[in-house]
Amino acid sequence: MGYDIDEGRLLEVVTVPVALAPPEVLGTLSLGFALDDTLAAQFKSLTGSEVAFAHDGRIHASTLPRAEDAGLRAVLTAPETSVVTLGGTEYAALARPLGPAGAPTAVILRSRAEGLRFLDTLRTALLVAALAGVAIAVLLSYAVARTVTRPLAAITAAMREIAATGDLTRKISLGRAWDDEDARLLARTFNILTDSITGFQDKAALRDRLSALGRLSTVIAHEVRNPLMIIKASLRTLGGAGLAAGELREAAADIDHEVARLDRIVGDVLDFARPLRLECAPTDLNALCTEAAAAAPPAEGDPLVVFHLDPSLPSVLTDAERLRTVLVNVLNNARESVRARPAPSNGGWR
Repeated sequence: MGYDIDEGRLLEVVTVPVALAPPEVLGTLSLGFALDDTLAAQFKSLTGSEVAFAHDGRIHASTLPRAEDAGLRAVLTAPETSVVTLGGTEYAALARPLGPAGAPTAVILRSRAEGLRFLDTLRTALLVAALAGVAIAVLLSYAVARTVTRPLAAITAAMREIAATGDLTRKISLGRAWDDEDARLLARTFNILTDSITGFQDKAALRDRLSALGRLSTVIAHEVRNPLMIIKASLRTLGGAGLAAGELREAAADIDHEVARLDRIVGDVLDFARPLRLECAPTDLNALCTEAAAAAPPAEGDPLVVFHLDPSLPSVLTDAERLRTVLVNVLNNARESVRARPAPSNGGWR
């Protein structure tokens, strides 16, 4: 193995003997190649590093500009990897001999900027992955939270609507598979509660109607008794002897009027579940009081009704028949109250 310098190029020549069988030697075979810029460029394409060849402290070939030869010579004496700045770029340099003592030296330079660029790329990729992970975690957390907050919002809205309208038929429907199980249990429990309250209200309304029906029966019996008494008195009048034509017409008119009154009472009973309708018309209160007293004649021993009427009293707009019924009831109730009290010592009621 030998080395030579030819026109500025470093040549490496390897010579080996050619023998058929020892010790007979037929000749020698020599092989040489140049350690020049072309070979350095080929090594650079394979390794991705800058390459230089040196011998006896002189740089013979390099992939770097020739102006950097002085900086490369400083690397030749470094025993291990060193850091050198060439052309404004920082390199990690390593010099290794290509053979025994006196052999050329190969210098390999790796740009630290490229290594740092890879680290920057890796750091950027890790940062992007971390941000993507955080974004995915936030989205998943939001989705999980929505499975809880959305059902709770629906339950809250239903409660507010029921509180505002009193409509207990309002139901909460949470049938989606992704809804929170606890929220669905709460919705089912709330629906069961509203159904129970509705049932309780229905039963309470039924009890109230039955109670009202009982009170209504008492009122109806009281209302029907008064017309029947008037009809009975009119019939007795008709049964008397020597009845004048005027008395006959008056008794017939009383019977007709009380029959109409009974029909009105029956109509009121039928209209019990419907809104009350008033038939208002101008009414003479003096005449109405007189008719009410006539419709409630006193029984034997009952006090007489004394009128204190004001002829100047104007007509009022009211339902005459209903007001007349009220006055008749007031008179009858007053007579019943008087009967329950002891008779006065002066011998009569007023």
